[in-house]
Amino acid sequence: MTIESIRPSGLRIPFSLLSNHASDSRSVTETIWVEAGSSEGLCGYGEGCLRTHSGGESFGSAHNFITSNQSEWTKSIRDL
Repeated sequence: MTIESIRPSGLRIPFSLLSNHASDSRSVTETIWVEAGSSEGLCGYGEGCLRTHSGGESFGSAHNFITSNQSEWTKSIRDL
């Protein structure tokens, strides 16, 4: 199997109530959603939870990580 594409996108999910904890208050959660497609027409999906309040990750940094490694991953990943 050959991976032909890896597509990251953002996913924002609103909370019905404000989420409060020691370091932040949020009304929405953000994740990065990834779709990998094979040359055989198969798709695999994955999600990464961004920890902006504690780890400093952002959609932009996760997207950059994925796109900067995309070429290597499509060459080396052989199974979804």
